[in-house]
Amino acid sequence: MHRNKGFTLLELLMTIIIVSIVASIALPSFLSVIERNQLSSQANSFIGAVSMARSEAAKRGVTMSLISNSTTSDWSSGWCLTPGATNCTGTVTHKYPPTAGGLVLSGNRSIFSFDARGYLSTSSGTLTLCKSSGKEGQQITINAAGRANGQRITCP
Repeated sequence: MHRNKGFTLLELLMTIIIVSIVASIALPSFLSVIERNQLSSQANSFIGAVSMARSEAAKRGVTMSLISNSTTSDWSSGWCLTPGATNCTGTVTHKYPPTAGGLVLSGNRSIFSFDARGYLSTSSGTLTLCKSSGKEGQQITINAAGRANGQRITCP
């Protein structure tokens, strides 16, 4: 007797059902990993901008400012690095894009200025990065010495 090679329809349906169940269990945890990576990436982008502002200030010997594009404490619309200005319309050294993926970046000021030594010109500052639909976020603190660091927080 000759046997047919291959799968029966029943075997194929069972395999699809099992794969669907496993995928539905794994998907929520996979999405939370993606969300955490988005938060970390955006926080690292801002921390990198702070480092660039400090090094440019020291290299040029002038005050360099990170300025919110919105000229308010909402940094979600992007920001720019410029020598000593109060807005992003003049000479801009570097422009940073808006936050993506429903991330909201807000701070306690609209300008962070760094003097020629790389120090923050005013007292320390804080920014909060939260997903508009989530509870997990990052808080970025810039101390008076101009150093920025991020830590995980629970968003309100």
